Amino acid sequence: MDCYNFRGVSVYIIICGIFGILLVNVLNLFRQIFHNKKYSGERAKRWYAEQNPPQGILITLSDFATMLFWAELFLYIFIKVFLLELPLLLFELGSTAYILGNFLLATGFLLQVWSLESRGRFATHWEMPENQKLVTSGPYRFVRHPFYLGYFFLFIGFFLVWPNFLSIIPIFAIPGYFRVIKEEEKLLVKRFGKLYLSYKENVGGLFPKLRKARKTNEST
Repeated sequence: MDCYNFRGVSVYIIICGIFGILLVNVLNLFRQIFHNKKYSGERAKRWYAEQNPPQGILITLSDFATMLFWAELFLYIFIKVFLLELPLLLFELGSTAYILGNFLLATGFLLQVWSLESRGRFATHWEMPENQKLVTSGPYRFVRHPFYLGYFFLFIGFFLVWPNFLSIIPIFAIPGYFRVIKEEEKLLVKRFGKLYLSYKENVGGLFPKLRKARKTNEST
């Protein structure tokens, strides 16, 4: 099977994914505006759970590679819509890799849209307000960092769909995200204490924990 016979699939996945992320972000913005208007008379309070965002080479590389990734998505759409050919391909991975890449792209976008919708205005920030909520619904029932997991799927999936020297760069953002995850968890422990530690014990970071299922099976 020639993977280029269905090359439009990736374009539709990417367009729908970008649209979904933009739509949910707009909805969350309106939620935040409505909340600020409703509670404008309350004095803003900050918890002690504040810290500087992580810095260093890994974080800089991660930021650059992530921005490049989003630019590449629009470049890919432009190339495919206008049927252009650029000398960017390093090698041909074949139709199996292309199908897997599309699956990872679709899964990554779904995870990010689902994560954004579930957490609403309660995204993790480096300054935690007093009314911050620990989100454990939606994909957060299964993994603690579904949004970052979505990025990992997107980075790898996009490279499999469009293997070239540009699309491989976002994969190097992954180590920086592990550093961010480590620092975020320290902040969440400061803010929520035992509540987050209990959540962490029962829910995996990037992969679901099967311990509960095993206990259930043993008890039955």
